[in-house]
Amino acid sequence: VQQVTEALRANNPDGIARAAFAAAQGTLLAPAATIYLHDPETRTLRFAFVAGSEAKTLTDEVQAIPDTQGVAGKVFQSGQIDIAVDIRSSEAFDDSVDARTKFWTHGPAATLPLKRTNGSVLGVFQVLNGSRTAFNDADIEVLKTLAHYVAMAFELAERER
Repeated sequence: VQQVTEALRANNPDGIARAAFAAAQGTLLAPAATIYLHDPETRTLRFAFVAGSEAKTLTDEVQAIPDTQGVAGKVFQSGQIDIAVDIRSSEAFDDSVDARTKFWTHGPAATLPLKRTNGSVLGVFQVLNGSRTAFNDADIEVLKTLAHYVAMAFELAERER
């Protein structure tokens, strides 16, 4: 979290994204994470930052999903956190991205909205495939904190455009 705070002070959204991923991977043993940012013109969630084996494919080839698709779309639309012991069993799960990337999304997943200070959702932070059987309450608190910092950074960057 200290790295995230330092990147926020430097007003560096890319640095915050990298620090959030490092914290999620180091603390929660999660080998894959994504920050989706909403594009209101196309009504999509863009793969803005991806950590994991399919990062290049997702950012370069897939690039975005409809803002209503899958668990990320559900969280974006509802503004509510989704914690799954096995993401594939979620009724909102959509394996179309898996089919395009040949990545098999499975296991525990935490998907959190990235909210502006006014409460509107600007994107989604998703941590996939943690090696434990489930995220515990402490894990979720860490992720909420990371999501808060990430949202602050991207909101500040939005305001400066």
